[in-house]
Amino acid sequence: MKIASAAINALFLLTYLTNDVTAKDSQIHVKITPETDPKTLKNHIDKVKSLQPLFTLSEDRLRELTKGRSDLPDLTLWYRIVVELPSDAPEEEAKVKADLDTLDSVTDVVIPKTPPPPSLASATTPDLVGNQGYLGPNTFSNNGIDAEASWTYPGGNGAGVTIYDVEYNWSLTHEDLSATDGLELLLNPGDSANSPFDNGHGTAVLGEMVGDSNGLGVKGISYGASIGLAPEYTTQLGSARGNAILLAVDDAKAGDVILLEMQAWTCGPDYGPAEWEQDVFDATVVATANGITVVAAAGNGDVNLDSNACLQRFDRNFRDSGAIIVGAGTSGVVSNPREKLYYSSYGSRVDVHGWGYYVWTTGYGTGYNDPGNGSNQDKWYTSSFSGTSSASPFVAASVANIQGIAIQEFGVPLDPLEVRALLTDTGLPQQGAGGNIGPLVNLANAINSLFTPTSPTTDPPTQSPTVCTGEDLTVVLITDNYASETTWYVTNPDGQIVMNNDSLSNGQTYTTTECLNPGCNYEFVITDSFGDGICCRWGDGDLRISLAGTQIFASGGDFGSGTSHEFCVGGEPTCVDSGIPIFFDGLSVSCTLIGQQATACSNPIPASHCPLTCGACDEYECKDSTAPFGDQLNCDVLENADPDVVAQKCVEFYDELATTCRETCNFCNN
Repeated sequence: MKIASAAINALFLLTYLTNDVTAKDSQIHVKITPETDPKTLKNHIDKVKSLQPLFTLSEDRLRELTKGRSDLPDLTLWYRIVVELPSDAPEEEAKVKADLDTLDSVTDVVIPKTPPPPSLASATTPDLVGNQGYLGPNTFSNNGIDAEASWTYPGGNGAGVTIYDVEYNWSLTHEDLSATDGLELLLNPGDSANSPFDNGHGTAVLGEMVGDSNGLGVKGISYGASIGLAPEYTTQLGSARGNAILLAVDDAKAGDVILLEMQAWTCGPDYGPAEWEQDVFDATVVATANGITVVAAAGNGDVNLDSNACLQRFDRNFRDSGAIIVGAGTSGVVSNPREKLYYSSYGSRVDVHGWGYYVWTTGYGTGYNDPGNGSNQDKWYTSSFSGTSSASPFVAASVANIQGIAIQEFGVPLDPLEVRALLTDTGLPQQGAGGNIGPLVNLANAINSLFTPTSPTTDPPTQSPTVCTGEDLTVVLITDNYASETTWYVTNPDGQIVMNNDSLSNGQTYTTTECLNPGCNYEFVITDSFGDGICCRWGDGDLRISLAGTQIFASGGDFGSGTSHEFCVGGEPTCVDSGIPIFFDGLSVSCTLIGQQATACSNPIPASHCPLTCGACDEYECKDSTAPFGDQLNCDVLENADPDVVAQKCVEFYDELATTCRETCNFCNN
């Protein structure tokens, strides 16, 4: 027969307050059948020090959280057994697990471990929002997720949404993380975090998501969101991943996000998603059933989650927690973008991916620190946070921005499964081989696909009424088979729309001409709401732009969710910096950063790349950059290519190539 609920809770609460998990104790998580008396477990295990509910919320609260669907797991059936065993005794733990597995009264047994968070080598860098390429659009030279596009809509910076990070440890005093000011960790009364790892990892995760928009350091993808922190390892409970998730669920509301920055030994001896452990899976199912989107790292073990060794635990037809599982892909900073990184676990269960290296964020201090006090961790930054750890915050923050917009637009958030489908359907396709890690999330595509926000946060630009004294701009557009997805417009230096498309039909040619006044910082923008450009499987779209009869931009239509081009009317200054980051001194950096380094411009390589910033216009304004800006891409490659191909590429990628390979692209004479 079962012990009365109140008596059990009182007994277990006393046990929590008097028994910490020590280095010589081993804990085992056990799920029993409904008719089993938990006290009988002691009959099968020697030297039991304590028997406690695994999830520390009250039984009434656990039942409330799981009442929404009949198929949700009964979390009151999970228990934590603390057993006195010799220190570091995996054989003894395995024997206890094997004994419990033979019992009809036990359905699941988990021996929690303490693997490191899924990060790789770390590094740091200065106060450089301009080098957070992932915040920007996805273009020829930048593999961004279009976070900036989401910020133009109410709620699009995550405002009104809380992101809960479940992992080991964080810095709560970093200068660029005001979201943690005065924040209390989610813990049971009297408990405390007891991390076996330093706080660099968690600090880096927070910077990606909620770094302040304050003009210094980095800027978070969801800089308007709130944050919640639930330690997965505590003084009283030891390893408590499932319970940490439930504490976050208890504190959260529908529309919030839980990020699982953790991995587990999966399908054998390598790292995969933490939901391999059944208690983590059960807690995740309950979270998603309560309207909370769970985002989880795929892990850094290069595990094929579709292999037989995984026992169908990552087969959606067998079981599905509802979480968004995130792989790690290449950033495009020094190689091709959106390819699986060698360490990322993969398979059909991996939904989307984020950057797995070269991520600028807070923490670590190996790239930038306070020159006057290098040991001050509150001023540490990194330029190369990596692993599925750096990839997962991309997705958690993207979810927060989408939910923020949904709440503002519809009054309610999206269901977690709707969010998952939205991100997978609108992401930019994975490239290369090595196993599925899903598409790269893209916020502009996601917003265009699902939302019709009432208005941006800034007033929309209006038509300019001024009299034209400049040159004719002509836009020739051939639409594909889905013309309704295409929108284009031109803004003048004041940000006013001076040209835009009318209603478009499939497979038609449209020519639009407008006289524009002299000036620079005009911008042409074209977008495709589906994210596949205006070619290639769905019609033969094409785009050509001419100014005063001279072609200044062209695209075969393979531009994904969109592309843009800046230009001048009535003459253009010939001395410009390259539009492509330079690969210099081991890092990919912009001309803005070059200008902040006192001695960089004395080197002819960055000076040739950034003549305007470096004051080297007399020598380099019409010369090619000598800098390497990719694994295989530099101006020498263009010099040796077919001249017709070079001419086409110089026009098609004017903002990047023409401003870099200035002599090869005849920049000064255009």
